[in-house]
Amino acid sequence: MKLSIRRKVSLLVIFTLVLSVVTLAFIAIYNMREQVERDLQTFRDEENQKVRETLEGYVNLAYQSVETNYRNLESKEYIQKIYGHRLTNVIDVAESILRAKATKVREGQLSLAEAQQQALAEIQAIRYDNGSGYVWVNDATLPYPSMILHPMQPDLNGQLLSDPKYNCAMGKDQNLFQAMVEVCKTSGRGFVDYKWPKPGAGGMAATVQKLSYVSLFADWGWIIGTGVYMDDVRADIMQKTLKEVADLRYDGDKGYFWINNDQQPYPLMVMHPVKPELNNKPLDDAKFNCVKGTNQNFYQAMVEVAKSKGSGFVEYMWQLPESSQPEPKLSYVRHFQPYGWVIGTGVHTDGIDKMIAARQEEMSGQINTLVLTIVLVSVVLIGAGSVSAFFLAKTMTNAIYQVKDRLQSLALGKSIGRVTVNSKDEIGEMADSLNNLVDGIDSYTVFAREIGKGNLDANFAALSEEDTLGNSLLQMRHDLKQVATEEGIRKWVNEGIAIFSEVLRKYNNDFEGLCLNINSQLVKYMGANQGSFYILESQEGNKQCLELKACFAYDKRKYADQRLAIGEGLAGQAVLEKDYFYLTDIPQGYVRINSGLGEATPNALLVMPLINNDEVLGVFELASFRQYKPYEIEFLQKVAESIASSVSSVKVNEVTRRLLQDTQQMTEEIRAQEEELRQNTEELLATQEEMSRKLREVERENMQLHEQLQLIKEKGTAAAVTK
Repeated sequence: MKLSIRRKVSLLVIFTLVLSVVTLAFIAIYNMREQVERDLQTFRDEENQKVRETLEGYVNLAYQSVETNYRNLESKEYIQKIYGHRLTNVIDVAESILRAKATKVREGQLSLAEAQQQALAEIQAIRYDNGSGYVWVNDATLPYPSMILHPMQPDLNGQLLSDPKYNCAMGKDQNLFQAMVEVCKTSGRGFVDYKWPKPGAGGMAATVQKLSYVSLFADWGWIIGTGVYMDDVRADIMQKTLKEVADLRYDGDKGYFWINNDQQPYPLMVMHPVKPELNNKPLDDAKFNCVKGTNQNFYQAMVEVAKSKGSGFVEYMWQLPESSQPEPKLSYVRHFQPYGWVIGTGVHTDGIDKMIAARQEEMSGQINTLVLTIVLVSVVLIGAGSVSAFFLAKTMTNAIYQVKDRLQSLALGKSIGRVTVNSKDEIGEMADSLNNLVDGIDSYTVFAREIGKGNLDANFAALSEEDTLGNSLLQMRHDLKQVATEEGIRKWVNEGIAIFSEVLRKYNNDFEGLCLNINSQLVKYMGANQGSFYILESQEGNKQCLELKACFAYDKRKYADQRLAIGEGLAGQAVLEKDYFYLTDIPQGYVRINSGLGEATPNALLVMPLINNDEVLGVFELASFRQYKPYEIEFLQKVAESIASSVSSVKVNEVTRRLLQDTQQMTEEIRAQEEELRQNTEELLATQEEMSRKLREVERENMQLHEQLQLIKEKGTAAAVTK
């Protein structure tokens, strides 16, 4: 069948239009889907990396706590500082017994032998630390002293302590009792470390390292001593370490740390703060066999990665507390080799998968909309081309050849130019339409390529208000910009939390430094121009006020010693309301920002209370020439909670330190009073003896006067009889 040129041209136009549109649509859709997959993979990798870095940082914090306590265990100075106070108290009790008995000897109430026997009996009864703590007595003879009293090994009493087995003191194989005598004769009292059998249920057990405190009682030439066994110290510090790690929390108290040992094939749970029933039990339950891809016991996997690499990640399936369905979970563990511990923490990663699924669904919907739009546009173009071909075949032959050539090039994916047609009739209009299509497709392609490169500010304009494809692309760019903005805010918040967490950790034992650095970081990170930091303090009469602890860009002469009453000003009102104030219309003269060039009233003032457990601990103020955004205020509320918690902890530590200093001072005062009382007692006894002597002399003189008077009376009587 022979076709006319009109039909041939019409069919050719229709075929070319269909092929061109379908090809372009396929290329565009394919490129967009590939870009979406790349974006989703990048997003997944970034979120997973953030989670990994966060977990690693948290575990490193717990590891540092364990390592610090371990180092303290190896420090003699630390052990003497922590446990020496208890040993000195025990020795003080024993010395008070000796002083009391010596006083009775001086007063003549007891002989020296009786006093010493009673003192030894009372010292022998002294026990502490569940019976393992005791006090012994030896003399101060050199080169080798003798044992006077040993409550746990009475066979040593009266023996010369020269046996070579005692050569284990001070880290230089010196006789330990000889070392005690030297320390006491040099300093009066002090510490000696050595090895000694430890009391047990069946008597004296194996020899272990021991730290003892000895003191010289010069009146009798005795040395009294007591000590602490280092394995007890080690066990005490280890329990303290476990409690510190168990108390660590993050992510709103949802995140915690556990510790298991590195025993194989199945480790033992050392400490689990949420499930204490697992403690000291082998982790061999079949429910732990849920490592991704292998169904291995995940505690086994943690031990393997910790022992082989020192630290690492383990992925497995574990149910959420509020759900019975297992969800993916990622844990990070680190090996602390000195104790054989594996320290770990983990989080469920189902949130990342949900975010990716939601984002994928959103982008798929946008792509489907674009596909539908392209199909509709294609149908319209094909219909228009068909009608034009049938009615204008004769007059458009030359133009058809041009259009055909362009369409064939376009079908091959080539970049084509506009069709030049001088005709003003339908052929010209068809050429113009094709040119518009080419321009539109070029602009779509360029815009899609720029979006794929991440250039969300690329220039693009829809062909018209009814350009569905162009408007959809613009909407897609708007959505991507919004996602980028939200990501920037989240990153800013996370960085801020990390900065303030570091400041709080660094100055957790320095209250003044904490206040100064927190105030400085608040001003810097929030881009403020002025800041002040108040702490709620108690005055006389238990009245409370806000005391300025740190300021930035204030007139220091005016505010150096500033105190505010509760309810005074915005800061005092924030304490009463337990809520923040944010002002953008600030009255003239209320606050001014000073610089070398002058001063001006800020445009925004934020007053934020520091609240911990519903208790206000302080307030900070920020003044700025710019206004704060809602997410910045929300960030400051979170930071204020962390600051309040740290302020409370630091203040408690300072109170504890002051109480300890007061206790030590009172102890020294009591000792001085005891010495003064002893001297007064001795002076009183001397005075009493002098009065007794004078009284006896007066009585003797009275007797003599009485005898003389009696003699005179007898002589007078005799004289009267004679007369």
